[in-house]
Amino acid sequence: MEARWALITGANSGIGEAFARALAARGWSLLLTARDEGRLADLTRALTQTYPTQVFAYRSADLADPATPLHLAEWAAQTAGFVEFLVNNAGFGSFGPFYELPADREVEMVRVNVEALTELTYRFLPPMLERGRGTVLLVGSVAGFQPVPYMTTYAATKTYVERFGLALWYELRRRGVRVYVLAPGYTATRFHERARMSRRPPFRTPVATPESVVAECLRQMERRPDRCLIVPGWTNRLMYRLVRWVPLSLVVRAAGAMYRSR
Repeated sequence: MEARWALITGANSGIGEAFARALAARGWSLLLTARDEGRLADLTRALTQTYPTQVFAYRSADLADPATPLHLAEWAAQTAGFVEFLVNNAGFGSFGPFYELPADREVEMVRVNVEALTELTYRFLPPMLERGRGTVLLVGSVAGFQPVPYMTTYAATKTYVERFGLALWYELRRRGVRVYVLAPGYTATRFHERARMSRRPPFRTPVATPESVVAECLRQMERRPDRCLIVPGWTNRLMYRLVRWVPLSLVVRAAGAMYRSR
């Protein structure tokens, strides 16, 4: 049988690694990319030793470099041919008053979370449309449901991911290509450490594991393939509904008060 290939960005830890393990267990062949070459090599070795599948790594991929998405797409075409499942997972955040954060880091966040995600989607779509099948998964966040003071740039980039994904879903819904936006809440990954914020969520919000987030995402994709937005966890789904009904000015004030002390 012809191998089914999935490409996962940011695959060396957290949700990206969980997707790699879950898809390998389902028989997918994998193309993985991340900045941390050592962790990526360890994951590639572990997957090939555990599952009877093909795994190749595009190492030291810096998606903040404008040239990387094109190089990655060319490498994927040469290595696998047709990539049927694109998992746009790479991204990072920051925490603190916007005017105190390093400007170059904030701009780099926009390049990774928005620009690279957009270009990768653009470059992998044509073969999917030509064959009339394929899946694009964009990893967003519940932070994208509203403006979040002290995570100003990050929340704005994830709002883009949600709106971009929903519009793309509508455009492609009759073309055989499925588009999903995954919006997890607090998850036990290295995100908070890198963003220099507390791992403790506000109001004792439940903390999910990457494995549980990925399992629910794949389950919802199978059960409700026509639905774009996937929000794991009932508390996150409740928040998603609430922010649609509460005036935006109150939502911003509540989010600011929640994160000011953190």
